[in-house]
Amino acid sequence: MRHYPITVERYDSGQVGFVARPMYRRNRHNCSFSTSRYPSPEEAATAAIEFCKAVKDGAHADRLIRRERYRIPPDILPQLSHLVEQAIELKLDPIAIMRDGLATSFLKKLERGK
Repeated sequence: MRHYPITVERYDSGQVGFVARPMYRRNRHNCSFSTSRYPSPEEAATAAIEFCKAVKDGAHADRLIRRERYRIPPDILPQLSHLVEQAIELKLDPIAIMRDGLATSFLKKLERGK
């Protein structure tokens, strides 16, 4: 791992994580590979090395993984973008609005379930 920008960290939970921070076109790509997700430290380290190789080859692995994991349906993107712009114009935090709205929605569903 000496040849790759990977650091080993121990989290408060006791898990070991390999944090890869390769550079590509002056942009740093960060991704953490923890033993909470991988069965062994060796597999987590191997995944971190593969991530560095993919970024070095020009693949934006960090962004691709995130997009696949949390895919936003393309048909709602224009409406979502418009709502975010409105919130910013009103000097409101769009993330806080979404978080509070989801929390309220969850509470309503829980109350209906009782």
